[in-house]
Amino acid sequence: MLTQLISRQTSLSVHTLEQDVEPERGTIYITPPDSDVILENGIIRLIKPSEKVGPKPSINRLFHSIANEATNHPDAPQYVAAVFSGTGSDGSEYLGELRKAGVTVVVQDPESARYNGMPFAAIHKNQYDLVVTADRFGELLNGGDVMALKEASSGRDFKDTQILRSITDIVLQETGIDFSDYKRSTMERRVKRRMSALGVTKFEDYYEFLGTHETEAHVLQQELLVPVTEFFRDYQAFDVLRKHMLVYLQQMEPGSTYRIWCVGCSSGQEAYSLAILASDLIEANSFKIGVQIFGADLDEKALAEARKAEYDVREISGIPSQTVNRYFTYRDGIYHVKDIIRDMVTFSKHGLGTDAPFSRIDLISCRNLLIYYNATSQETFSRIFRYSLNRARAVVPGTGRGLGG
Repeated sequence: MLTQLISRQTSLSVHTLEQDVEPERGTIYITPPDSDVILENGIIRLIKPSEKVGPKPSINRLFHSIANEATNHPDAPQYVAAVFSGTGSDGSEYLGELRKAGVTVVVQDPESARYNGMPFAAIHKNQYDLVVTADRFGELLNGGDVMALKEASSGRDFKDTQILRSITDIVLQETGIDFSDYKRSTMERRVKRRMSALGVTKFEDYYEFLGTHETEAHVLQQELLVPVTEFFRDYQAFDVLRKHMLVYLQQMEPGSTYRIWCVGCSSGQEAYSLAILASDLIEANSFKIGVQIFGADLDEKALAEARKAEYDVREISGIPSQTVNRYFTYRDGIYHVKDIIRDMVTFSKHGLGTDAPFSRIDLISCRNLLIYYNATSQETFSRIFRYSLNRARAVVPGTGRGLGG
């Protein structure tokens, strides 16, 4: 099962160990249940568990063998030992031996781990070279460049992580918006974009700049909240949603209200698209059903634009002309959303995970929102969505992802 799951996520070869093998480049080996695995004389050996109680396979036993291998064969390939998401403390016992043998020890940032027991146990030992998110680890391993990990393990990467957290603290203090749950890769990319505009190259220099310029936290907030939205973005997804929505509306009682929560609505295009879609279906099928859409976002500037419901020709260029003529009024070079659609949508500032969730929701749209957050936050948001949704419900995640019901 694990082999099949991992195979779907990577182009590398994935094999379940059935016998001793010499490791091959570009291959992932899965240890079967109730077995241990060690590295001995360059061979991955499948052996019986040595302990009756404890995890099987044992990461501690594997790491102990790798430390011995690196010590006894200094000319062997360079090794990297990584402790990632998992419960308990397996994998932390021999980290000191690994580092003495020249093995680079990497630990997942506990805040990004779905299960943070093992990462916390490893960090508590204080025997690691690098603390990173899973995304960052993948970037450093890309191409098998162990030297990149060696360079990062000098402390630069971990120091940058700490500074980024300090930066999010300042933004929270000045703006009231908490970005600490953003993925490291997302946060780093957007902060660097702002740094580039200022001609700053080091995170610590930007941190000092942020602390001495009153308006900078608000400028960075806008950079972090860069909206990615348009009317009917990804028509294929809306075609699927149209079919789902029709089936749902057909089952609703006359006089009831179809309630939609548009998470991260930005400047309103997504929320108004959902309103237009629902209006088309209700009118075409003579349903006696109301529509109420809650457009929620942290960006007050974007929300103000959403409430105006005014868009230029570029923003509505992808909408079919018959839809534009039906739901927009053209005046003074601007397309205005008609009241029949505007009245369906209420916009408000709302933090997912910090403010009380909306309830009795029939559809949640969170297009390209969850991808910016770490695994822990994603799980929290999933629980919030399950609480908010009615029983027969759907979530629209993002481009390329299916509907969950």
